[in-house]
This record gives sequence, structure tokens and C-alpha cells, in this order.
Amino acid sequence: MTPFEPYPEVNPGWVNDTTSTPLPIVETTAGTELQSTHTQSIEVEAPVVQEMPVAEDELLLLKRLGHSYQLLASSIVKAKQAQQELRGKLNFYKAAIDQRQHELQQVLAQLAEHQTNPQAIPANEAEIAEEFAQLQALLKGSHHESLLNKLNQMQVAVEQDRQHLPELLKTMRAELDLVILQALRLTALENLNEAYKKYRQFQEYNSRAEQEFQSLVRAFNQS
Repeated sequence: MTPFEPYPEVNPGWVNDTTSTPLPIVETTAGTELQSTHTQSIEVEAPVVQEMPVAEDELLLLKRLGHSYQLLASSIVKAKQAQQELRGKLNFYKAAIDQRQHELQQVLAQLAEHQTNPQAIPANEAEIAEEFAQLQALLKGSHHESLLNKLNQMQVAVEQDRQHLPELLKTMRAELDLVILQALRLTALENLNEAYKKYRQFQEYNSRAEQEFQSLVRAFNQS
């Protein structure tokens, strides 16, 4: 070995091989699996709920049920309208009763000038019927006989004693005036009785309509 030759590399034995060897790359599957799982969780779509097909008979039943509800609701609306119309009729005939009572009161006020015991306005249909029958009997009975007697007296006075004729004419005129007033009273009683009758009828109609309406409402609420 000459002075100019390089010295050989000395390896004491405890130094590992200094040649660089690439380190093996250890692949971790945990991170890969986590990322893969996360990706899969994002890509998974929500399950689609499929509606069960409705059988033909069930569909027909549902249609009939819906139609029944519509009819019931329509019946309730019509019943409410009829109820309002009946209440309007009740108010109308209540006003008619007041009007007929006023007309009868006017006739009775005129009759009071010829009577010692003035008549009062009947309070109901029963009193009207009783007074009506009495008045008819009076017109057919005592007034009729009284007028016939006065006519006979007038005929005698014309033939025999004319000086009493003016007095007979005066009394007969008073009798006729009273008969006219009684006839007006009879007509007023008839009108009042008719108003009472109509009012009572529509009260019954309204009561039945109210019951029917409540029945429909209960049926609709329970359905």
C-alpha cells in the first residue's frame, strides 16, 4: 500500500450496514376503512316507502264514505237554512198577532160606547173560539130578533102612528151600528185566531227542525 492509496473502510463490527435501504411503508387499514365507511354513509340513500295498493272494494268503500260525509254536511247546511226561514216566519206571525190584537182593540173601544161591560181581548185560541161562538149566537139570535121587531114596529108606525117613526128609526140605526161593530169584532177575532194558529204551527215546525238539526250535528260529530 503506497502512501497515496486510500485506506480501506474499517467496520468494527458493531456498526450496522450504512447502506440506505428504504423503510417499508406500513399501510394502516383503520383510516382507510373509516374513510370508506364515512363515504358509504354519505352515499346511502333513504329507503323509499312504497304505498300498499288499495283493493278495489276498499277504494269503493272510501268513495262511498266520502260521498256520505258530503251529503251529511250538505244536509246540515240545508237544515240550518230552513231553521232560519222558520224563525223568520215565527217573527212574521208574532208581528201579525200584535197587529190583529190592535185591530180588535179598536173595535172593542167603539163597542165600549154601547156596552156597560166592555169586552177584553182574548188571550189565546181557546178564549177566541169561545167568544167567537157567543158572538155568532148573538148575531143570529138577539140582534136578529131585535132588528125584526124594530122592522115590524116601523111598519106599524108607518101605517098607524107616524109620530113615533123618527124614534124607531133612531133606535134601529143604533141597533144596526151595534150589529156592524159586532160583525167587525167577529172578523177581527177570525183574523186573530188565524194568526195564533199560524204562529203555533210554525212553533211546532221550528221545534221539529231544531231536533232534526241537532240530530244531524250529532251524527256528523260521531262519524
